Amino acid sequence: MNRRNRFLLPLVTTLFLGFFVSGESEAREGWKSRPFLNLAGGSGFAQILSGDSEEWALLLGSEVGFRYSQREGSLAGRTRISGKGMGVLGGWGSETRAGTFLGVRRTLIGLEVGVDFFRNDYLGEEISLVDSLGVDVPLTVKIGPKLLQGVATVAPAFGMDPERRVDWTTTSAFGIGDEFEWAVGVELGLPIVGVSVSYKERIVADAQIRSLQFGLEL
Repeated sequence: MNRRNRFLLPLVTTLFLGFFVSGESEAREGWKSRPFLNLAGGSGFAQILSGDSEEWALLLGSEVGFRYSQREGSLAGRTRISGKGMGVLGGWGSETRAGTFLGVRRTLIGLEVGVDFFRNDYLGEEISLVDSLGVDVPLTVKIGPKLLQGVATVAPAFGMDPERRVDWTTTSAFGIGDEFEWAVGVELGLPIVGVSVSYKERIVADAQIRSLQFGLEL
């Protein structure tokens, strides 16, 4: 079984389970669900650094999926697919994702874990990242009321192309897995829309990606 096929079965399984829960939850006592659309999910700006080289990219993205939660409990989750393009002078990059996330929410704190399959690449004037499949395993903590809460995430990645895997013995950056990302941000939950802003840093082989990203969820 080749590398791409090894990702196909868990990817389809993840999407099936997520959308099955979403689609059938209304008929199940104790669960409710709703669709969502994040018009600007992942849009913003990115700085790509590699050695003495530096490039800036414009990010344009969106995502769509379902959110589901217990009617009389603290469990909540979401399943979504997303796409993003990276426009840079003399180059281009892209990323697609499909993931399912589940967590628990108390009054002022929430904890969420997930499995997020992805494929991405980047080709700039001086910096390039080879096309690769992978899977992030993010852990997210949310603190504050749902109206305005702070968010922090760490996400090691696994299953990357060998050329993309970080050798942690040769870098001063902290991380685990084949790649590593951390993010901090805020989420504003208004009655009709949700607004989010986040700063992210991702460590990849021989490069670092820093980005400021925005979201506008309906």
